[in-house]
Amino acid sequence: MAGPAALSIDDLFVFMLVQSAFAVPRIYARRVLLYGITPGAPHRHLAALRDGRTYSPME
Repeated sequence: MAGPAALSIDDLFVFMLVQSAFAVPRIYARRVLLYGITPGAPHRHLAALRDGRTYSPME
């Protein structure tokens, strides 16, 4: 995933912290991460449409 849908390293770090805090088993870690990331792209695009602007990946 590149461009506006890309996650930054600190976002992934937060996902890792949450997964370790809730003791998510390793076999489910990838699925939990996917379920956490998937809604992010549409929500970001909806926010951009609502605000009437687009976001640069460098913002």
